Amino acid sequence: GSYQKTLAALVVHHDCPAGNALSFAHVLATLRALQLPREAVVFFLEDDVLLLPTALAETLELFASHNPCFVKPVDPADFYVTGRPEGSAGSAGSASDGRLSAPSQIVAGRRRHWRTVSSMAVTYAARQGTLDHFAAH
Repeated sequence: GSYQKTLAALVVHHDCPAGNALSFAHVLATLRALQLPREAVVFFLEDDVLLLPTALAETLELFASHNPCFVKPVDPADFYVTGRPEGSAGSAGSASDGRLSAPSQIVAGRRRHWRTVSSMAVTYAARQGTLDHFAAH
């Protein structure tokens, strides 16, 4: 398909500063230095996440067919649990933060169905132009 392109760069960071805001600023600075085109898809992967072998290809297929702002290729079980106490162990969110109770839309991909979520962790993909837009605001 049209998503099949040469991998332009693979950058792995083990030395990001501590803290979400500082490490994200470090990653954005690294991306600016790479001078990627706005349409390039950038994939952020946390070090404790396992993905299916087809996850990268399926993510790129979704960008080619639907052009979303962000794609989150993992679907943790706690996104389906409601009533879990806020901040409980293993919970990335709670019903009270709106993430678990927000309405979802289903999007048909070539190999699977995807659903929308109102928030996500740091494993996701986005186009460079989308990252530039959010970094400026």
